[in-house]
Amino acid sequence: MLVQEKVSESGSCLMLLATPTMRRWTLIMDFAWFTASLIYFALAFNTGSLHGDPYLNTFLSGATEVPAYIVCVLMMNCKWTGRRWTGCLGLLGAAISSFTCIPMILYG
Repeated sequence: MLVQEKVSESGSCLMLLATPTMRRWTLIMDFAWFTASLIYFALAFNTGSLHGDPYLNTFLSGATEVPAYIVCVLMMNCKWTGRRWTGCLGLLGAAISSFTCIPMILYG
């Protein structure tokens, strides 16, 4: 009886650092993830200090996420956008929104 050995391709996290190109893309994605998470945390943490009712501000902050999740799911499943363009447009929209808030924070 002939027994075939099953060869499985197993990967590890070290494969992300194996080549210079993969190292570069891994560091870029890590930086983008860290930045987006930090900004999201800061905005969510700061909703209580906005003017008005803190409970209403927190509710509105959470309520805006529901349509955002729906739009993201629909865009990722669309054949024209996919995951890459959805992520790119999401990060671009977040950057534009963050930069438009800077004058409001600095000047009142």
